[in-house]
Amino acid sequence: MFRKLRDKIASTLDSPSQESSHPTSVRSITKQLTDFGFTLEQARQAAVAAGTFEGALEILTAQDNAQPNRNVDVNESYENDMARAIAASLSSVDLDQQGRARQSGASAPQRGAAVAKAAAAAEARASKNNRNKSSVRKSKDSSRNPSKKVLSKKISTPSTGEKKSTSPVRSHPNVKVPLPLASAPLHKQFERCALRLAPYPRALDTLRRTLTKLAQDPYNPTFKTIETGTGTMFDTVLGDAPGASEMLRAVGFIACSSPKPQLHIFDADEVVIAMAISALEEIKKSPEYLSAKKLINFSDEVKKEVENDNNLTGRVTYREKVPPEPEIGTQSTTIRMVFHPKLTVSRRFDGDDTCGDVINWVGTHSPVIAERLWEGKWCIENITTYPPQLIKCDTYSEETLQMTGLWPSGTLRLCPAC
Repeated sequence: MFRKLRDKIASTLDSPSQESSHPTSVRSITKQLTDFGFTLEQARQAAVAAGTFEGALEILTAQDNAQPNRNVDVNESYENDMARAIAASLSSVDLDQQGRARQSGASAPQRGAAVAKAAAAAEARASKNNRNKSSVRKSKDSSRNPSKKVLSKKISTPSTGEKKSTSPVRSHPNVKVPLPLASAPLHKQFERCALRLAPYPRALDTLRRTLTKLAQDPYNPTFKTIETGTGTMFDTVLGDAPGASEMLRAVGFIACSSPKPQLHIFDADEVVIAMAISALEEIKKSPEYLSAKKLINFSDEVKKEVENDNNLTGRVTYREKVPPEPEIGTQSTTIRMVFHPKLTVSRRFDGDDTCGDVINWVGTHSPVIAERLWEGKWCIENITTYPPQLIKCDTYSEETLQMTGLWPSGTLRLCPAC
C-alpha cells in the first residue's frame, strides 16, 4: 500500500505543470486528497471550491491552521498510519529524485508549496491524534477508578527495594538500647539477671545456694544436675522467677530430657560461677530485695499468728462488732483481705461502712492481728491501685470505704508499720 502511495506522490511531484495547465475532474482531485489522509467530505468540498489539486490542498491546509483544536477520533488509527506514511514517502521521493538528478546532471525538480504544506499538515495531524489518544485514555482511567489519586511528580516515592525503617534507634537517636542478653558480655548478663531476680528473694537465695555448692565441689554430679520436672525445686521456686533460667544458661547449664527433664553442666568453670555468685550477693543490698525480703518474713509471722490463735472468745467479741453482710445484688463493695500468700478471705460491705468495721472483721479470723492493727504495730495496705496506698488504722478507722477508695471493690494486705 505504501509503495503505491509513494508512486502516486512521485508522479504528482514530477508533473506539477500538467495539473495547472490541464483541468482535472473533481473525482480525481477528491481521490488524490483522500490518499493524502483527508476525509472524503473534506476532499470533495475542497475540490469543488478550488477546481485544482493545489488549490484544494491550500484550502484544506488553511482549515487545519484555523482549527487547531478540532476533535479527532482516537480510534482512527488508519488515518494516523496514512499521515506517517505520507511524510516518510515524501522524504524518500526527494532522495530518489536528487539521486536521479545527480546521475543525469540535471537539477532536481522542486517540490510544490502546496505539497509541502500538505506534508506538514499530515505530520501535525498525526502528533495531535497521539496527544488526544493519551488524554482520552487518562480520562477513562480516572472515570473507572475515581478513588485513585495521581501522585505529583514532586513527590518522590521510595523504590520497591527500599524498606522503611521502624527501628527505635533511628526514631529516638538519644535512647540507648541495650544489647540482647545473649550478646552482652558475661558479667553484664549476670548483673541483668540478678536485677530481675531482686523482687523474688526466695528464688535469688535458692539460686545462690545452688551455685555456691557447685563452686565448692564442681566435680560432684549431684550439684551438676538440676531436676526441672513438675513438683521439683526448680518448678516451684525458680521456674516463674524472671532471670533464673537465663543465669543458669550463662553459667553453662544446658537442657537435657533423658532420662528426666533436667539442666546439666558438663564443664563447670569456677571463675564464671564466682562471677554469678558475686552478682547475686551484690543485688541483695538493693532496696527491692530488702523490701521484698521484709514482706516475706512478715507473711511468715502472720501465718504463725493465725495458726496459733485459738481465742474463740475474742473472735465472738469481734463478730458482734461487725455490721451485717449485705445481700447479693444490692449496692455493696467486696473487700478481699490477704493475710499471707496461702490465706485470703473476702466479704461484702456497704459503701457507708468504715475501715474500723473491716478491722473488726479481721478480728473474727484472728483477734491477735486485729489488736496489733488497733495498736498501730501493723497496718493495712490497699493494693487495688499502684503504688499501694497505706491505710493507718488510727487515722482511717472512721473513714467510709467509699471515701477511702475501696468501692465497688478493693484488695487489702497486711503489712508492718512504717
